[in-house]
Amino acid sequence: MYGRDAVCLCVDARMLIPAFFVACSVKRAAAAAGDEFDIVIVVPPGDLMPEHRSFAASRGIIVDDTLDTSAVGRIVVQQRRLSPATLVKLLLARHFVGRYRRIIYLDADLTIHGNVGTLFRLDMGDYPLAAVPAGRIWQDQPDAERDRTFAHFAALGMTFPYRYFNAGVLVIDPGNWCREKLDQRTVAFLRQHPDLCQLPDEDALNAVLDGELLELSPIWNISPKRFVRGQLNPIILHYTGHNKPWLRFRKYKRVFEHHEAYCLYAEFLKDTPWPDWLSSQWSTEDLAGSLRHEVSTAIEWLLRKHPLADRSRRAAFDEEQRRYFEKTLFVDVEQGLVDLPILAVS
Repeated sequence: MYGRDAVCLCVDARMLIPAFFVACSVKRAAAAAGDEFDIVIVVPPGDLMPEHRSFAASRGIIVDDTLDTSAVGRIVVQQRRLSPATLVKLLLARHFVGRYRRIIYLDADLTIHGNVGTLFRLDMGDYPLAAVPAGRIWQDQPDAERDRTFAHFAALGMTFPYRYFNAGVLVIDPGNWCREKLDQRTVAFLRQHPDLCQLPDEDALNAVLDGELLELSPIWNISPKRFVRGQLNPIILHYTGHNKPWLRFRKYKRVFEHHEAYCLYAEFLKDTPWPDWLSSQWSTEDLAGSLRHEVSTAIEWLLRKHPLADRSRRAAFDEEQRRYFEKTLFVDVEQGLVDLPILAVS
């Protein structure tokens, strides 16, 4: 029935278990808050096994393998770690318009620490999209990385100061999205500029919107590297890049990095048809890689090669974060859905 809301994930067969983990986490937090909405996992036809359908049904999760992906079917995803399923989020609004009032899209490499349903109460006006800003804090990164990223934003045709956002968590108004033909415009940009879109869905959306969106506070989509206890109470942690929470060890992952998230996976998988899935995701070679990376990271800090190893740089980083929180107009804070996050002094 129109007026209902949905949380949606878009994955292929290899990411179904992480999607189930996120979906079940969302459902549990919503139930604790007395909230109710649909949770839908969109998959390509043929990727669902009977055990997947049975598990989803037992947990009250909808699986949808009916979405027509022909609009993005021939677009090449350049990064090997990314699946073509990442493009399906661009088609959600048109697929579900008339069925759902609002959609919260979630990536599958997240851990959930509160009720995401709060975002359904957001007043979006005429905007098609709300998301969390990215590329605003740089003092903990090498200066060369900032310069490369700004050059990339400019190449996308964005206007300085760049209001880039991360596409791992999106609040979508399907009616506004379809009215502005955001799916068609984004797909057209992808086809015209494939070389510019290393993160195809994210880069193309940012190029087309150029900052014309509602900005959410970082509690809805923050990297564990940026999360410090006592400073923020995140609802969603986002494990971007290669070091996913279900990988216990990996070549460039520290030995205890994301250990708490790994334990959440272990607890979840106990009562599923896949209790041994975690152990199949890494090898002794990965363990050796983590040990080597642990040593190299320690040396990097000892030799003061890490940007934050310098005390003045650390102070500049703290100031940069405070300034970002004070000056950015987060729509969820302005509308009273959450309190203004205040950063403590490190």
